[in-house]
Amino acid sequence: LTLTNPHVPEHYREAARGLAMRLERRMAASGDKVLLFCGTLPGEGVRTTAMTAAHALGEMGKSVVLIDLDLKRGMDKRSPGLEACLFGHCPVQEVLHRRGAERYAACSRGLSPREVLAVGENLRGAIASLREDADCVLLIAPESARFAEILPAAESCDAAVYVIEQDRASRTKIKAGIEKLLSCDV
Repeated sequence: LTLTNPHVPEHYREAARGLAMRLERRMAASGDKVLLFCGTLPGEGVRTTAMTAAHALGEMGKSVVLIDLDLKRGMDKRSPGLEACLFGHCPVQEVLHRRGAERYAACSRGLSPREVLAVGENLRGAIASLREDADCVLLIAPESARFAEILPAAESCDAAVYVIEQDRASRTKIKAGIEKLLSCDV
């Protein structure tokens, strides 16, 4: 589902533009540049929401970088993947691929739990580098139960967008996910 797809209804495009305008206004007022998109359960629309916001912000003329932090799930088969940067083989700018108006990076293979723990400092450095490089850096987090995997990234964020699919997760799980996020000082 993308805004460039002619089958996407106009009300969805308008909602995406509205989200992008609200994010842009908030970021301009606060000086925020790095946003973490997260949710309670897998499949709640976090990735779609972040990708849609990235595209809409790009259409507004913003320089946008979108990073998928689901490090255990290899998604992008292009090489080099995000893991090349995280293992210190190249700067993050070399793993960014053009995706419409925005630049995008994800792991080309899933990382083991040991590898995820080992790349924390490089992840922090990559985000710092992107902060200097782009108007907006949007990070896609795995579900809240796996926040520990992305703690270095969460600590580098200025703000978060918590996506909730109506009637999917219990209030208890949503509250626990938001509390985990708040414990990262986002």
